Amino acid sequence: MVVSGYKIATHNKTMPYDAAERGRRFLSSCLNFQQCGSRGALNCAPLTRAILPAGNRRENAGAEPYVCKPRHKTPREPDARNQCPCGAWLSSGIRSMHMNSKTLLTVMLFLICLVLFSCTRKTSEDVIADNAEVKTFVTYFFVPGSTLLKNATDVFLLQNQYAQSLVSTDDICFSDSPCNKTKDYFLKFTPNFLFEIINGRKIVTGADPDAFVDLRDIKGKKSYRVRATGTEGSIYGTFWLSDFSFVVYGIESDEAFVDVYDIKAKTKTSYTIDKTKRKPDADVDAFLIAKYGQVDSFQSER
Repeated sequence: MVVSGYKIATHNKTMPYDAAERGRRFLSSCLNFQQCGSRGALNCAPLTRAILPAGNRRENAGAEPYVCKPRHKTPREPDARNQCPCGAWLSSGIRSMHMNSKTLLTVMLFLICLVLFSCTRKTSEDVIADNAEVKTFVTYFFVPGSTLLKNATDVFLLQNQYAQSLVSTDDICFSDSPCNKTKDYFLKFTPNFLFEIINGRKIVTGADPDAFVDLRDIKGKKSYRVRATGTEGSIYGTFWLSDFSFVVYGIESDEAFVDVYDIKAKTKTSYTIDKTKRKPDADVDAFLIAKYGQVDSFQSER
């Protein structure tokens, strides 16, 4: 074959080829074939001494021409001699199939991991229900198998809450006013129950009929009332779930409520347990005494 002043040797014969452009395409296919790997029927290798003189070589002096040489066939390979473009295409296709099989395996493994992860990944309800404090509250007041049901997620903005100026921060980081780790905020719990010792026995007495939880901004010197219950309910606890999210839980109208507030996300998510799941023999006073009986600020001054 003649390509701009060169003849390129193919298997056992020389192919006359007058179209230089098509010859260049032939060479290009050989080069591509070499880049695709060695699984095709032919190999393209640098022409060491296989250039056949073909007139004037002035156009390609110093170039590194290539020749298509056959290699030994394997039993599965067809006889594709003298078909460098077809061999290049075949080699490329085989490699593509090989790569596709790897890609398919990777995708399958990824999907399996994704399914396993999604099956084991905890929902927000699971995270709250698995919290030790919430779990103690739920198992004490409700029958086995009772689960928290998500009601709604509402917008929670501090500027929309009832606020007062924060005069003192002396009572932060106590059991009834836990602070977050950054100490930007603390929670002030004001219960509607107190403890009193009568005849050597600690009992629960009534206090103000309303219970409150206030979020107090130390840097901003503001106190925000985030949760309150009236005579039909009581708050049994509050704690920090993370640096900027906290939980308030209790019972109102015989139904459990667990409210999760997120200061950063500006959300309030409410969970409940139906009152039909309430244990009839759950002793509220015993629960409160066990949890808060030693807290000084919850003791009656009488």
